[in-house]
Order: sequence, then C-alpha cells, then structure tokens
Amino acid sequence: MKKCLLSMASCTLLCVCLKGLINVSMCRGNKSRLAPFVKLSREQRIFEAVIKNDCKDGKHFRAVPWYMKLSDGSNLYARVLENKSHKWAVVIHGYGLDGSLMLYAAKRFYEKGYNVLLPDLRAHGKSSGKYIGWGWNDREDISKWCRCITNRDGDAKILLYGVSMGAAGVLCAVGDGLSDNVKCAISDCAFTSVKDIFYYRIRRMLHLPPALVMLWLRPWCSLKMGMSVSEASVVEQVKKSRIPLMFCHGDRDRFVPTDSALELYAVAPSPKRLMLVHGAGHGVAAFLGGDKYWSRIFDFAEKYIYK
Repeated sequence: MKKCLLSMASCTLLCVCLKGLINVSMCRGNKSRLAPFVKLSREQRIFEAVIKNDCKDGKHFRAVPWYMKLSDGSNLYARVLENKSHKWAVVIHGYGLDGSLMLYAAKRFYEKGYNVLLPDLRAHGKSSGKYIGWGWNDREDISKWCRCITNRDGDAKILLYGVSMGAAGVLCAVGDGLSDNVKCAISDCAFTSVKDIFYYRIRRMLHLPPALVMLWLRPWCSLKMGMSVSEASVVEQVKKSRIPLMFCHGDRDRFVPTDSALELYAVAPSPKRLMLVHGAGHGVAAFLGGDKYWSRIFDFAEKYIYK
C-alpha cells in the first residue's frame, strides 16, 4: 500500500511540475523564471549590455506602428523604420522577446538603406495570443507581413532575418513558398525542428527521459496550439526553399546545438552560405562577431537582394 501511495504521489508531483513548466515555457509571460534552467547567464549579460546602448541610440530612429488583424481575431503588431527605398528587411526576434529588442540588428539594416519591419510574434510584445508558436505557428504570420509590405510597395525587395526561434520561423516560412519579392533569408542559431529542441531542452533542463515528458506535451500542443510536434520540422521546410539561405551560429551554443546549423546547411538547396562565430553562445553571434559578422551578412544580402 505504501509503495502504491508513493507511486501515486510521485506521479501527481510530476504532473504538477510538468504543467507548471508548460505554463511558464509555452505561454505568454515573463520568461525570467526560466533563467536558472537554461543557464544562459553569460549570453544574457552580453545581450543586456548591447540593448542598453541601443535604447540610447533608438531615440534617433522614428518607428511607425503597423497593425494587422487576422480572420481568427488575432491582432499582430510591428514597428517599421522607414528609409525611402525598395529594400526591406523583416527582422524576427527570438523566444520571450519582442521586436523592440532587435534594434541592434535593425540599425545595421537601416544604415545600409533598408526599410526595417520588426514584428512582435504571437504571445509576445504587443501582439495578441496566449501560446508561443516556436517558429512553426509563426510562419504564416511572417508570410502575411511580407504581403503587407508588397501591398504598400509593389517593387519591394525583401530580406528575412531571424534569431533563434525567430530564425526557425523564417526558415519555416520560406519552405511554404513566398512571393517573388522575397529575395533571401538569413538564419542565426535556428533549431532543426520543434521536436528536436524540445527533446534537447528536456534532457538538459529536467534531466528526464524526453519521451516521458512528451507523453504530456505532445497532446497538449495539439489541443492548445493546433501544432503537431512531429510535423513541425524546420529541416523539411528548408529542403523546399526556393531562395538563397545563409546560416549563422555560435560554436559555443549551449541552448541550440551548433550541429543544428550544419544539418540545416547540408539539406538546403544552393545557393547557400554558412558562418560559424568562434566563442559565441546562443543568440550573441552578432555581438561577438561584430563588424566582421555584419560584413559577411551584407556581402550575402547585397548579392541577392536585386536578383
């Protein structure tokens, strides 16, 4: 009887912990509670230092708000830095952030003559939504933002740039087929699939067999988010791309393994390019790579933006 009660108590405790983890990691809210689990303190310090400087510089940029209301009742929000050209950069933020925190990248594109669109993904920033889409559920919204641009500027030449979950969203979007106005896409530290990143993080964060946690998480994602974890493959979307792709990654990434970039690059159709930044952890390759990183980004972008 004692063993039976102990087993029931253990199962109940596990279910409560998993439910709490799902609510924190999959729903809108303050992601700082996950910090002790993901162990990205170094990356966080680098990011915060850059953002602090960008907040000062951001006063020089006048952002215009764009809104998009969808048929399902969702309201999406984006900031636009207008530059009076036909070149456009759609810059997509990562997990738990919003478009305003991508100003460091927006400045680089703006200074090269691009108009810059900075969306808030669903369940982030000023966009509506309760559940985080992990790139897969965001791909259609990214496509819609591209159509918003072409509706306003029929001669638009669009580049997509995303970091982490935003990079996965960009790569998923290009796999669905975009308008001819989208000329190329750049991914910085994307994961290979929703399933892969879930398995990797469950193993690293919870030290539990991922298959056990997925018994709970898989049906939850299907019911709450309408997302099949098994079908949400960034790799398969990359295989279908019709535009040039560039893959960037830090070689010290502990959140999304560097091998993810190698796998994505291997399956991508040509033309394609790969850049690994020595010593960079997750999401900070642009900061540690500095001017060399951006020089290679624009060497790639300018080669294809007018093709």
